[in-house]
Amino acid sequence: EVPTITTSTGRTWMAHDLLVDPTNMNSGSALFQWGRPRDGHENPNSPTTQAQALTSQPAHPSFITRDNWTSASLGELAAAWQPDTATNPCPNGFEVPTIADWKAEIAAHADYASLITAMNIETDSYGHRNVYTGKPLSDIVRYWAIDQPALSISLVIRGSSFDYHPDWPAIHPHTNLWEIGRGFRVRCIQSL
Repeated sequence: EVPTITTSTGRTWMAHDLLVDPTNMNSGSALFQWGRPRDGHENPNSPTTQAQALTSQPAHPSFITRDNWTSASLGELAAAWQPDTATNPCPNGFEVPTIADWKAEIAAHADYASLITAMNIETDSYGHRNVYTGKPLSDIVRYWAIDQPALSISLVIRGSSFDYHPDWPAIHPHTNLWEIGRGFRVRCIQSL
């Protein structure tokens, strides 16, 4: 059974991010390239390659250090992350959330601290992976959404404190195809 939390919005989310090892709660957050299935690349310490994939399902576990990790279309990548597909990284009954799902959670909280507490967001592990070097970083926690073009939410973390921006919440649209090469976390939401 998947551990869940039900937030004040009434939606049920996984109680943790997708993990490097789904059978080990201490394995840390997985860092996915947008639209890419679970194939080993999501491990923050996986090998890297500069070779662009020709399909949405590379035949290797390496993190691709390119602006655009694949020549597949955004539509093909979004389809790969739809519920009830073999390439959806979320467990059965869950899906990659939309920006609207994230905005609803953010609107229900006054600040980062209350959102992080309510969503049980882990802040002491890697938050994203550099697209050019493959190096995992912990200064910003970033989550993918399923929306096209690839969208994400960023929570800016500095040590054990959080930066509050006048434009809270900091939702950053990644409107260029090259940005799908970044490695971000995925927090799954229960399908309606």
